[in-house]
Amino acid sequence: MSTDSMPAVIEIGEIRNLSKTVSDKLQELIYTGKLKPGERLVQTELAERFRVSRVAIRDALQELRQSGLAVSGGQVGGMVVRPITKQDVENIAFVRSAIEIKVALAAARNIDEKGLRKMRLIIDKQTRLRDDKDYIGFLRVDWEFHRTFYSYAHNDLALDIIEKLWTRASQARGMVLISQDWGALWSGQSIDGHREMIERIRAKDELHLEETLERIIEKAKREQLQWVEEVS
Repeated sequence: MSTDSMPAVIEIGEIRNLSKTVSDKLQELIYTGKLKPGERLVQTELAERFRVSRVAIRDALQELRQSGLAVSGGQVGGMVVRPITKQDVENIAFVRSAIEIKVALAAARNIDEKGLRKMRLIIDKQTRLRDDKDYIGFLRVDWEFHRTFYSYAHNDLALDIIEKLWTRASQARGMVLISQDWGALWSGQSIDGHREMIERIRAKDELHLEETLERIIEKAKREQLQWVEEVS
């Protein structure tokens, strides 16, 4: 490869890094309600806001679209933050219950002590975030816990589907966590639920593991429905 081509490669890499940074920031703004469901995502305005090129913004918006947080809307070729309805919440919970529990049971049969140790370390991280009242950070680590566990099912397709469902659900859940009272309550219950999951896995108690996950999914649905009711 000639040295003449190197600057272009570096520039592409820089754009990709910028796009990821902007995408992460937009995701945080959506989770915290600073970008509301249905709000337009205008490339020129976002480029000025983040002081980056429109190319970086365009790529960041494509990442949001792929994750399910943005959809086509507004002007031709434009995008908006994905609106959330009660039916969306019901649908997400239904599919989570159908897929996620089967994946969890498969993972429970495969996971080893090293995997359980990883899960316990993530709970320690959650506890620190809960104590610091960093509930949006807690939300991200919540998925890290489940992803680590579900990866032991060795089913990448199912894991991709579940991750997209979690991203969609987190849009409503993040809004719930803006309240300090809600955040403190939910984070404590999440940690308790994760500890219970580890107990069920270690005991090879599939019946009660399934019940624990059903309860977690149902609880998340109730919280998200309450939020949709409040903002509609």
